[in-house]
Amino acid sequence: MHFSVAELFTHLPDEKLVAPKALEKKLLCETETDRQTLKIALDALEKLELVAREYGKYRRVPNEEFFEARIRYSRGSYWAVREDPAAENVYLSQRGLGTAWNGDRVLVRVTRKRRGRHSPEGEVILILERAIHALLAWVRAAETGYLAKPIDESLTFPVQLDPGPEEQDLAPLVDHLVQVRIWRYPLGQRPAVGVVQRVLGQDVGSSSAADLVGCKHELPNAFPDVAQAAVAALPSTWPAADLDQRLDLRDTWTVTLGTAAGLALSLISNGATSQVAVHIPDLTAWVEPDSPLDREAQQRGLAFHLGERQIDLWPARLVDEIAGLVPGQDRPAVTVRLTLDDQAQVTEYDIWPSVVRVDQALAPDDLTTWLTNPPGDAPPAAVALVQALVPLAERLQARQLQRGCLAIPGIEAPATWDDGLKGALAATTGRPADALVQSLALLVNQAVATHLAALQVPALYRQQASPNPVDWERLRQLGLNLGLNLPEPQPETPLGSGDYQAWVREAAENPQANLLLPLLLETLANPIYSTEPGAQFSLGLTGAYLHCTAPGQRYGDFANLRILHTLFRDGKDRKSSRAKERVDLHHSGCQTQVQWPVLTPTMTEEISRWVAATVSRLQDRERVARQALEDYRQLGWLEQHQVAAGRVFTGVLVDVESYGFFVALAGSPLQGLVHVTALKDDWYEYRSRQYSLVGRRSGRVFNLGLTVEVQVKKVDHYRQQIELVLTGQTTADANPALGETPEPPPPEFPLDLDESGYTLDG
Repeated sequence: MHFSVAELFTHLPDEKLVAPKALEKKLLCETETDRQTLKIALDALEKLELVAREYGKYRRVPNEEFFEARIRYSRGSYWAVREDPAAENVYLSQRGLGTAWNGDRVLVRVTRKRRGRHSPEGEVILILERAIHALLAWVRAAETGYLAKPIDESLTFPVQLDPGPEEQDLAPLVDHLVQVRIWRYPLGQRPAVGVVQRVLGQDVGSSSAADLVGCKHELPNAFPDVAQAAVAALPSTWPAADLDQRLDLRDTWTVTLGTAAGLALSLISNGATSQVAVHIPDLTAWVEPDSPLDREAQQRGLAFHLGERQIDLWPARLVDEIAGLVPGQDRPAVTVRLTLDDQAQVTEYDIWPSVVRVDQALAPDDLTTWLTNPPGDAPPAAVALVQALVPLAERLQARQLQRGCLAIPGIEAPATWDDGLKGALAATTGRPADALVQSLALLVNQAVATHLAALQVPALYRQQASPNPVDWERLRQLGLNLGLNLPEPQPETPLGSGDYQAWVREAAENPQANLLLPLLLETLANPIYSTEPGAQFSLGLTGAYLHCTAPGQRYGDFANLRILHTLFRDGKDRKSSRAKERVDLHHSGCQTQVQWPVLTPTMTEEISRWVAATVSRLQDRERVARQALEDYRQLGWLEQHQVAAGRVFTGVLVDVESYGFFVALAGSPLQGLVHVTALKDDWYEYRSRQYSLVGRRSGRVFNLGLTVEVQVKKVDHYRQQIELVLTGQTTADANPALGETPEPPPPEFPLDLDESGYTLDG
């Protein structure tokens, strides 16, 4: 079926009955086969007592015995992992796993509670959503036909290969690496069945990085025909159907910086204050809710690129031509007008659906050249705007850095020009256009989040937790060993973004800056979508924050713009119909005036339920995008630096664990592992407080920052893991006096890493 049980549950509240016809419409069941599939799914859920049928309608039945989780594979075992980091993971035996696969969203029931050091055990009751729709595998011949053996070690089963409707000859594909599309998942004792979708070659390393990563993470390619047809049917000019409900700003001088898919800016100066209008392309005016185009964008989640390969969120014609803010064309937008004082402090703001007409498209370099030497044919209004925006950019950036925003030199700025996937900012020193767009995007994101949170409107907020103190202390110790001048931490003072700012300033001047700054980025917690507002560590924010300035690149931004339209269209601007005084829901001043729910309880509940389901889906897509980008970079570095078995490198120890230490290869961002079993000259004890391995007999020490010579033993291109062995002497002499009683020898166990390269705790 083309919908998942999780999607079905999204449209099945537990307090209201829903007719089958309404479900068919929501889930786009247009054919008799689709409707029959929905009926079978509802009957099965009714037998599991997860859905109740009353008067021919359905509602969801809550069951506190079950909880939602994701399947995760770690060290040969499967675990049910909940989204709440504080929740306990539940062990799943092979029997309890059933037909679920790694990454699937499932409902789990605990069958045995925790006993001492033994984790609780459970069983999968229902698969809510499949995570794997295609996989990389080796083709093998068998007595029953041809099988696909997955290359991913978490998938321990073969997939039966079907020749498909084209009767594909599978014999020449034996011992080849292929991408297999799953068209039937395991059912009882019947194995999964798939068809060969793409042949990658006879070796993992022979495939291009973009092809390998795209197949590994099932990255989407072309848009389906129904989505392409929907865009083709859109008019090339805006019909202005809801012009009376929009603020008309077509007479305000407006410029864009960079692409038409980005932001447009206007500026009105009034003595000591300035009003900057930031115009966001309003894609919600072109895309209907629950349309095929909308559903396709939900599944994609966000846009990003792997080298020359672009993974789009929307068809390019929609973003660049139809909805893009191009000069001379009337376009619907969402405008946020920020009133700033002479210190670049926001004093008030308002948010409006609007219609704008861009007067001038500026290249990023124009802000610098026009400041001192504008072209003779440049419109005076454009020159005045540029000359006002450049100093404003400097004041905005200085204020944000003072607040605690973390800007890291050397990292690539995201296409969205805000905090992107990692949460930290790209340093924009010497690039006023980049600094301006980045600073304004952050202000707009914060303003919209504060507005929705104050009015208690559900939205897709962003949160970023503080870094793990253990990771920070390890990074700090590495910096000290490499010569950074860092202050002593104060035990009573919690870790803040100011500590990271000081570290960045020191690391940027260090000869090992290219090594240290990426390591700093790795210690930051990944930002997440949330139904509740929360702190954003890398931006130095403790209040509400969300994304809304890049609807062409992120579905979360698009969703938040849609929620804004709901607020302005259906929000109550007075306490009751008898009240005479109204408030302006567009203006920030209403946040202290509104003492009533601006949306009806039914509407709030409907939006909350949709937001919760969308948050989970977008979180998954961001996780896939991060892994795909990291895999692509790692594969590119492996090829660029010609890392192969037998090559010798000089490197620096960047992490020490009980099972070995990780070495960053000189001249590259790559890291490899020297396993403790490869150290044959002595028995090494792990000293956790000093982040070091110490030889029991020789006193030889391997600690953070140590320079060593290593040889590549093995390279795993699929997982981007490098196994190393020592070849020469280190730069440090033996140092047995570390002031600590030797610990008992650690037990030996095989190293098991997940796809991101980190060990998973069971």
